[in-house]
Amino acid sequence: MYTENIKGYTITTKYELYEPQRESIRTILNCLEEGVSGMIESPTGTGKTLSILESVVAWINKNKQNKENKEVKVYVTTRTIKQAQQLINYFKTIRNAPKMSLLASRAHLCLNSEVRSSGNLDNACKKKNKDVNSKDKCKYYSIDKESRTSSMETTLPSVFSIEDLIHSGSECRTCPYYYTKDMQDKSTIVFAPYNYIINKSIVKAMGIDLNDSIIIVDEAHNLDDICRSSGSVDIERTVLDGILTKLTTETVNENIEVSEVFNCISIIKRIREYFDGIPKLLSEVPQDMKIYDINGKQECSIPQKSILSELFKIGITSDSIDKVFSDINGLIKNSVLDEFMERWLIQLETVFKLILTEGKQKDYGMVISEDKVSFILLRSAVQFDPIYKMARSVILLSGTLQPFPELVNELTYNSSSFKYFLSADHVISNNQLYTSTVGQYNGRVLTGTYKETKDPVYFQTISSIIMDIAHSLDRVGGVLCFVPNYNTITLLKSKLEKQLLLFTESTDNGIFEDNLRKYRSKCLNGKCVFLCVFRGKASEGINFKDHESRAVILVGIPYPNIRNHGIILKKQYNNQYMNGSGSKWYDQQAFRAVNQALGRCIRHKNDWGSIFMIDSRYTSAVKTLKISRWAISKFTNLIGKGMLQKEYIPFITQQKKTEHEENFIKNSKSAPEIISKKRNFPGNDLKRYFNR
Repeated sequence: MYTENIKGYTITTKYELYEPQRESIRTILNCLEEGVSGMIESPTGTGKTLSILESVVAWINKNKQNKENKEVKVYVTTRTIKQAQQLINYFKTIRNAPKMSLLASRAHLCLNSEVRSSGNLDNACKKKNKDVNSKDKCKYYSIDKESRTSSMETTLPSVFSIEDLIHSGSECRTCPYYYTKDMQDKSTIVFAPYNYIINKSIVKAMGIDLNDSIIIVDEAHNLDDICRSSGSVDIERTVLDGILTKLTTETVNENIEVSEVFNCISIIKRIREYFDGIPKLLSEVPQDMKIYDINGKQECSIPQKSILSELFKIGITSDSIDKVFSDINGLIKNSVLDEFMERWLIQLETVFKLILTEGKQKDYGMVISEDKVSFILLRSAVQFDPIYKMARSVILLSGTLQPFPELVNELTYNSSSFKYFLSADHVISNNQLYTSTVGQYNGRVLTGTYKETKDPVYFQTISSIIMDIAHSLDRVGGVLCFVPNYNTITLLKSKLEKQLLLFTESTDNGIFEDNLRKYRSKCLNGKCVFLCVFRGKASEGINFKDHESRAVILVGIPYPNIRNHGIILKKQYNNQYMNGSGSKWYDQQAFRAVNQALGRCIRHKNDWGSIFMIDSRYTSAVKTLKISRWAISKFTNLIGKGMLQKEYIPFITQQKKTEHEENFIKNSKSAPEIISKKRNFPGNDLKRYFNR
C-alpha cells in the first residue's frame, strides 16, 4: 500500500498515485474544505474515479473528528446505473469508508415476479401495496420503515452492489428498492445516476434532500444536455388519445373522485383540440422557411412572445394551473394511469409551471408539427442553478469539460459560481500515441460536409483509409471507427464487410452487446473494425482495454443537425441572451463529442494507441485547441498510404517490441528491479539487461 499526505489528509492507495490524481485530489479537497464548487477535466485512464472517492472519504473522516461539524451527505452521481456500479466497485477498495447507499429504480431492484412481469413496475408495485392488509400485498414489502431496514442491514456487506441487494433482499424477504430509499437518511455517501438529482419528479418520489449536500457528478460532459432535456416536454397526439381512453374506459371501477376524472378529461380534450388548428398554422409558413423532421413531417416554431397566448388557447394560465394539476395529481396518487403517462403528466406540470409562474418564458422554445407540440428548454441553468444553490459544494468531473467559462454560464446564472478549475495532463508519454489528421488521402481532399458526403468517391476514399489502417494492425489489435450517424454505418458496412472482420453499433441494446462481445473476441484474429456513432453507446462508459482499441478513427465532425428546430432555437437563444455565442455553442457540441470518442484510445499509463482524424477541418481544429491537449501534443498530417508504411507501421513495430520487453521483464524471475515507473524506458538499464 502507498500512503501520501495531501493538504494534511492521509491518502492510502494500492498503487502510487499519478500526478493528475494528486492534482484532482487537491482540487476536490479545496472545494470540500471551503464549501465551494469546482470543475475537473482529466483524460480517461488517469484515475479520476479513485481521486473522487479517496478525497471524499478522507475529507468526511476528518470532518467527523470535529464534533462541532455538522455531518454532510455526499451524492456521488454518474450517467447510468452501470457506471454507478463501477464507482461502487472502486469504493470497495477504499479504507475506512463511511456508510453508503445506492439509489436505483424498481427495474433493477424489484424482487416480486408478478410485478416484474406486469410491464409497468411502478404502477403494479403501488397498487399491490396500497392496502397493506390485503392478501395480495407484496411479500417483500413492509409498511414499517424500521423493519424494512434492520433485517437487510445485518446481511449486507458495508459496501454493497445491486447484486448484493438482490441476494440479501431475497434471503430476508425484504424489498431492496424501499431499503435503499430508506437508507438515504442513515448513509453518508449515496451513489446514483445523475437524473436522480436533476429530474424533479424523481427527487420528489425518492425523498431526496439536496440542501447543504455535496454533489459530485462524474461523466459530467452530458450534464448540459441532460438538464435541458429534463426541463423539456413533448405533447404527442397519440399520448393524449391514450390518456383519454384510459380515463373514459378504465376509471369506472376505481375508488376515485368523479370530479377529478371529469376535470382531467376536460383539460386533456382541450389540449387534444389544439392539434386541430395546427394544419392552418403550418400552411401559413413561407415555403423557403419550411423545415421537416426525420419522418418528413413539417414543423414550425412559435415566437417566444406568443408562447403564453398558445397556452391560453388550451386553458392553461398562471391562475388555472394549480387547479388543473391538483386534479391530475389526484389521479396519479391513486395509480389510475400507467407509469409512462404519470411521468409525462408530472413533466408537463413542471414545464408549464416554469413558463407560467417562474418567469421562464424566454428560456423556452415552442415547436409544433401535425402530431406533436414540443416545449424545449434552451438553458440548462433553469434546471441546474437551483440544485447548485441548494448544495454546499458541486464538483463536476469528466475527460471533456472545456471550455470551462461557457459551461459555467450554461449551468448557472453566476459566472463566478465555480471557484476551482483543473485541466490535468495525461499519464502517458508522447511516444505511446500516434496522432494524425487526414485532410486528404492519395490526392483526394476530404471534408465531411452534407454536400461532400453525397459524392460516392468520398466514401470510397474513407473505406480505403479504414482498410489501410486495419491492415496495418492485422492481428495486433482492433480499430474503433466513429462516424456521425447510423446511415454512414450502413454505407460503410456495404463497402467493408467483405474485406474486414466488421462489427457495428446498433440502437438495439441486445444486438449492441452481442456485437461488442464478438468484436472483443476477434480483435487479435485479423483485420478487425467496430463501426460506432459519435455520442453513441461505444463512446460513453465502455472500457476498451489495450488491444481492443489500438486505433481510433474519427470520420467527419459530428455537428448537430442544423435543420433541427431545437438546435436552431438554441443558437438563436445564445445569440440573444448569452453574448452572441450561438455559433460557439454549436461548435462546442461537435468537439465535445469528438473528444469523448478520442478518450476510447488510451486507458492506462502502459497503454498505447493511435488516432486518425479524417476531415480537412481537423487541421485548423488542432491549431485552435478544440481537440483535447493530450491527443495532439505530437501529431502529423497523413496524406497517403505511403506515409502509413513510412511512419505508422514503424510506430506499431516499436510499441510491440516495448510491450514484449515489458512482459518479459515482468514475467522473468531473474529480472532485476529495473521497470521504470514511467513506461518510456527502453533506456540504458533495459539495454544493459538485454545485452548482458
